[in-house]
Amino acid sequence: MKNTKGQATIEFLLILVVVLMYITTIIQPAADSSATSIEDTANLAKVRLSAEKIADTMEYVYLSGTGTRQTIIVARPNGAEITCDTTTANAKIKMSYIPNSTSKVKACELDDDAPADSSKCTKIIETNVPAANSGCGLFPSLAEGDTSDIIIEKLATGNLTIINV
Repeated sequence: MKNTKGQATIEFLLILVVVLMYITTIIQPAADSSATSIEDTANLAKVRLSAEKIADTMEYVYLSGTGTRQTIIVARPNGAEITCDTTTANAKIKMSYIPNSTSKVKACELDDDAPADSSKCTKIIETNVPAANSGCGLFPSLAEGDTSDIIIEKLATGNLTIINV
């Protein structure tokens, strides 16, 4: 009678090697790509929420009485930018985010104001605050990858002031 225990062990090891190669070449890169895409979606949500929060607070303070002051916390993930645009009659808050993943983020595809530029996600939020009164000239530069406290206050002149605390 032949002893086949050695052959079964070698066959098992070969199958194990093939399975490990499959995991490292197919599954692991897909998992890494998914993790990056999830991180991009979360960062896009953070910067969009921050931009909307700034625009909403500007409108609230502008419509309120003199001396009204609101403090908000905004996040600016790495690769994100929030700016204030006064080139039109009313101020606009513009956010953009450069994704880390190689593929376009689905959340960006569905809600992008500049779809021709596939390298970044862009959203423009219009306000009802006149550009001349918006305080955008004082718009603070936010530290990248951090959260910041911003104070928006209505002055006696009717203009807004925006301060990064």
